[in-house]
Amino acid sequence: MLNAQDLYNETYYLARNPDVANAVAAGLFPTGFAHFESFGQNEGRNPSALFDTRYYVTLNPDVAAAVAANQLTPFQHYIAFGQAEGRNPSVLYNNQLYLSLYPDVQEAVSTSSITGIEHFQLSGQSEGRIPSKLYNSAYYLGFAEKVIKNRGWQMNKRPLFLHQ
Repeated sequence: MLNAQDLYNETYYLARNPDVANAVAAGLFPTGFAHFESFGQNEGRNPSALFDTRYYVTLNPDVAAAVAANQLTPFQHYIAFGQAEGRNPSVLYNNQLYLSLYPDVQEAVSTSSITGIEHFQLSGQSEGRIPSKLYNSAYYLGFAEKVIKNRGWQMNKRPLFLHQ
């Protein structure tokens, strides 16, 4: 199963939370992940594009009740239980679709401790596998290459969602 750092993306988190980026730059936190662990997840901030706090709570009323009772955060629930239960963490990853598109992954998930999203993170994204109807890796990678080239940057061939 994925752990918290596996589903966290430092670049994503700091880009979407400039207050945190400033705090990290000022030395108040060693990393964005340190902020996320201590404060961000409790504030409902998203750790990556693959986990949307609002989406997860909305689709899972039992999680919303546990969060309201201060038992855990939505992200903690997903890491500890939701991924193994096959729950969807965002519109960008649909576990049922992913497993139905890839019988080899479905077999691996049913016969081992790997989860669908773990497979996607570890190898599926770099293999060009599609995690949802709203995600097209070829489109996003092509778009990213154009943006990077236009800004004079170097293209990193790592997949877009890979944790850092």
